[in-house]
Amino acid sequence: MTQWKQNRRLTFLFLLAASLGTMVANTAESKHPSILPIVWKGKHGLIDRGGNLLLKPVFDDLGTYHASGHGMVLRLPPIDTEAWMAVQVGPHYGYANRRSEIVIEPKWSKASAFRDGRAQVCLNERWGLIDLQGNYLVEPTFSYLGDFYEGRARVAVGERSRPSGRKWGFIDESGKVIVPPTYDDVRDFDQGRALVNVGAKRGGESGNALRGGLWGVVDQQGSVLIKPQMEVDQQLDLKAFDPQRGFLPVTHQQDRRRIKIEGRYGFADKRWSIVIESRFSDAGQFSEGFAAVKLGQKWGYVDGQGRMVVEPSYDLAGPFGEGLAPVQLGGEVRYIDAAGNAALIIRAEAGEPFANGVARVRVGELWGFINRTGELLLSPQFTRIIPRDGGYQVTGTDGKQGLVDEAGRLIVSPQYDFIGGFQSNGLAWAGVGFMGEQLVHTLIDRSGKVVSSAETYRYQPRKQGDLWGIWDSQEDCYAIEPRFSDLKQLDVGILQVTVKSRYGMVDLNTGTMLLEAKYFSMRPFYEGLALVQAPNQRHPFGFVDRTGTFVIPPIFDDASNFEDGLASVRFFRRPVTDLLWIDKTGRYLWDPRSQSEETSEPAGLIGEQ
Repeated sequence: MTQWKQNRRLTFLFLLAASLGTMVANTAESKHPSILPIVWKGKHGLIDRGGNLLLKPVFDDLGTYHASGHGMVLRLPPIDTEAWMAVQVGPHYGYANRRSEIVIEPKWSKASAFRDGRAQVCLNERWGLIDLQGNYLVEPTFSYLGDFYEGRARVAVGERSRPSGRKWGFIDESGKVIVPPTYDDVRDFDQGRALVNVGAKRGGESGNALRGGLWGVVDQQGSVLIKPQMEVDQQLDLKAFDPQRGFLPVTHQQDRRRIKIEGRYGFADKRWSIVIESRFSDAGQFSEGFAAVKLGQKWGYVDGQGRMVVEPSYDLAGPFGEGLAPVQLGGEVRYIDAAGNAALIIRAEAGEPFANGVARVRVGELWGFINRTGELLLSPQFTRIIPRDGGYQVTGTDGKQGLVDEAGRLIVSPQYDFIGGFQSNGLAWAGVGFMGEQLVHTLIDRSGKVVSSAETYRYQPRKQGDLWGIWDSQEDCYAIEPRFSDLKQLDVGILQVTVKSRYGMVDLNTGTMLLEAKYFSMRPFYEGLALVQAPNQRHPFGFVDRTGTFVIPPIFDDASNFEDGLASVRFFRRPVTDLLWIDKTGRYLWDPRSQSEETSEPAGLIGEQ
């Protein structure tokens, strides 16, 4: 494997480990999974959070290939499966057990983990299916073989690089072709039915995404229930990841799905049976049991059975929210109930549905907020309103941003160049300048109170000409003379400063340099530690605390931020890159130096400065 591919692979393995959910018991509160990938001397293995080896680092790669097309995913089978993990030995993949013993000889170019006693394997660019003994259930004949859902799996023949592209169909668990691969696209079975497409073409930014075409429906016996005739504008392939079972379908939450046939809109149910005939020139999505539909030039509403509950008489119509829907007629916005009765009439150009007893309305070019009685909570004064966690981000006519809470109360007047939504800790960041370039200087709680701001410190950033310095507001002089070309906040009260593309660290509590501006890079603080790249060509990365002290010395070639008490660290040892894990004391979860000779390294190599 080339160095570039190795580094890309290691980057993926870290992102993978950081993003997977809990995999075994007793770790429900951990953000990191309980099973972590390691690489030592270029060989791959697995450990748990206690540092115990689950799979010795003796393999050239792990079976992170997932044949159903969702990219490389480390999918783990049940812990008691004998053929526990797909592993690479030399150029081929086979399967190892928990004792790191090969139980199915490596002979495939790619392999996925077992699921329900089956695993996808690839030979000569063709996918097949094997059992736990390595016997073929389906010979490698398909250019694509997906996971089984409801006893059926997507298969493809042909190559997507050719003008004709792939053709898609389905097989059952015995390998029998149920739906011949003649379609341009298909979706996995859900509730006994699957969508099939004719006419889809590749497009999108990557050029590989299938777009367009007409959709039909087949059942599990392969019978065509609806010939391809529908345009569908909703996400068709929502999946949720399960560590043992891979990607599973997410049942659509709405009872009705909008479809389009021959230029007219209608609705299908969750199983894609057409329940409301396509007869509307336009239609919205269902909300609270009703959907806005357009006949001719006017909008009305239908219920789930397609009955017209509000006759088409409005210029525009929006979705229901809290029992009322905004409609527009002339220069008025009305909020009507499901019987068409107007609960509110407002002189406005547009309105949004109610949420938490509050609705947004636009008068002229400006937006404001009303309550359910039509009373203006905030007069139209904002050019834009964006829902955020815990409220709304609002933009004033001067482009400055503020915050409105869920009840429509202005808690931060528009005064910042950017302001984020409230985080899980109940605080929101705000700042001036352009994101990524500025000093992020204010932290606000849900009441709008400034919890922390540069202006609250004795020592404050101040610009003179093109350079920043640190001003002592009590002595009325510079504590640190202007010499920084840029400032950026790393944590509350701690700034990153820049001098000639080198970075340092300043404490606004004391007005002192924690680190001189000589470092190659710095990252924000996570769990009290910040990753810093030192001017050291051999092992440049280490971690500092809020005093600027290297509590974990710069001995790594790369590292991740800490999360849930763990960080991954990497060592570049041409032509391979090794991956280990440390805790916040710098202790390795699994230390090769304490292992047997076959996996150990002479003392001093890890942690050597």
